[in-house]
Amino acid sequence: MLSLKNVNVSFDQQAVLKDFSVDFNQNQTTVIVGPSGSGKSTLLRTINLLNYPASGTLSLNQTSFTFPNHFKASDVSRYRQNFGMVFQNFELFPHLSALGNVIEGPTQVLKQSKADATQKATDLLNQVGLAQKTDAYPNELSGGQQQRVAIARALAMEPEFILYDEPTSALDPELEGEVLKVIKDLAKKRNSQIVVTHNLNFAEEIADHILFLEEGHVNYYGSAQGFFNSENDRIKNFTKKMMS
Repeated sequence: MLSLKNVNVSFDQQAVLKDFSVDFNQNQTTVIVGPSGSGKSTLLRTINLLNYPASGTLSLNQTSFTFPNHFKASDVSRYRQNFGMVFQNFELFPHLSALGNVIEGPTQVLKQSKADATQKATDLLNQVGLAQKTDAYPNELSGGQQQRVAIARALAMEPEFILYDEPTSALDPELEGEVLKVIKDLAKKRNSQIVVTHNLNFAEEIADHILFLEEGHVNYYGSAQGFFNSENDRIKNFTKKMMS
């Protein structure tokens, strides 16, 4: 289980996450929703320690960090290996092929042999529908294809959780569907996923749990069914606006 307890994150003296506590279950897909500026992306980056909290505790299995203590870079790096991050804008290495992008982490960080990493990467690219694109470079791929490579790259690290930060926001609707299908398939396979998205129709399809974040606080955290059937006026207004 991934646990955040009493976490506070601020930027330029502006509080973004405020005494934030939540537990994320493994083998489930949790979707984080909320209005712009509510702290969704900040939460995702804090989970992966791309942002350091001013205070609070992050725990995953037997590993725990309590801030504002300082930690060894090696310990933080080891913790981050539990997470695969999929960003809005792909973040692929432009000088590497699709296959090269996927094997880079396993060979350089996990110290896998190139042969083993290549076999796994080939399987993953096939899984995301890109078996014919292993030798293509990012500038030869559509945005949807690049994002699917990014997902394969995250999976190659065998993370405890895959974190998605608005993974389709840079894509047009047709290409968006390619990426959403991959995430949906992973949800069916019970991969541990945390997804930030504005697409509530998609969230309703894939989510085991919904976290509704507003002004740095948890407004709702529970089953997807409970969220979409909620009688809470704020939730009803939000879902009506976002799904209309």
